[in-house]
Amino acid sequence: MFGCGMAFTRACGSRMLVLSATGNLRALLSGLVFAVVAQMSRDGALSPLRSAINSWWTVESSSRDLLALFRIGHVGGVLFGLCWLSLGVVLAWRCKLRPVNWLSASASA
Repeated sequence: MFGCGMAFTRACGSRMLVLSATGNLRALLSGLVFAVVAQMSRDGALSPLRSAINSWWTVESSSRDLLALFRIGHVGGVLFGLCWLSLGVVLAWRCKLRPVNWLSASASA
């Protein structure tokens, strides 16, 4: 519901707040409607509709376990992660990035 609203107003909730601070009355009105509809979909009249839509995309926990889905186990998962890590190191090396940048990027992730 909020994605459609953001497409119609051409802004997300945070951007509407910033645009309202610059004096944009369209953003101010859209932000007020956004706040009212958000509250209504959480606890008010739109709550049953939100609950019904949420039940459409229920994902079972077994289908989210990629280690079990591909039957590679924990060791396979670690090896898969190490392959991606080595690919990242090779790409960083080819782009001539300093190791301090590698460490800071991996610490922030």
